[in-house]
Amino acid sequence: MKILMRADTHYSIQYTSDYEKPKYTFSQVLAAVAVSMGSMIIGFSSAYTSPALVTMKNSTIISVTDEEASWIGSLMPLAALVGGVVGGPLVDYIGRRRTILFIAPPFFVGWILIATARIIHLVLTGRVVCGLCVGVGSLAFPVYLGETIQPEKLLVGTYLVGVMRKPDKRYNGFEARTPKLTMKFVT
Repeated sequence: MKILMRADTHYSIQYTSDYEKPKYTFSQVLAAVAVSMGSMIIGFSSAYTSPALVTMKNSTIISVTDEEASWIGSLMPLAALVGGVVGGPLVDYIGRRRTILFIAPPFFVGWILIATARIIHLVLTGRVVCGLCVGVGSLAFPVYLGETIQPEKLLVGTYLVGVMRKPDKRYNGFEARTPKLTMKFVT
């Protein structure tokens, strides 16, 4: 029986009829939480435009015209399309884990460019960089979870990714039970 413990690593395990508890549960849950944080950052990048444009239009530091505001809103999804095309071969070539580690610094740089911008061109550049990372991350995160987490614990990882991607979505009272359900699947 082959079990995928980590990305791109297979172990052959001989087992008896007695079921043994998996040893790597904590590391798998930790991987699910880390990837869910990445999905949360993708959600922040996607939802950033609405509240930020109102602030930028009223700001004295950066003056934003309507045309520039439309570019700020549209550059991230356009760059995410390119990131998705680039991300497919990148995920296959260097692996899922390395791809996730590879996009973390550019994501950070993109947000720093946006946060410290004094001219509109830095905001646009930051949105393009974040958009590329969103495209690559949208491919790498779910695939990494699917390959690294044991089937019994897979529901935890996919559930966390779904919740982190849509943090503003209401589940009709379901959000109050979220920690209890997650802990039930972990144990």
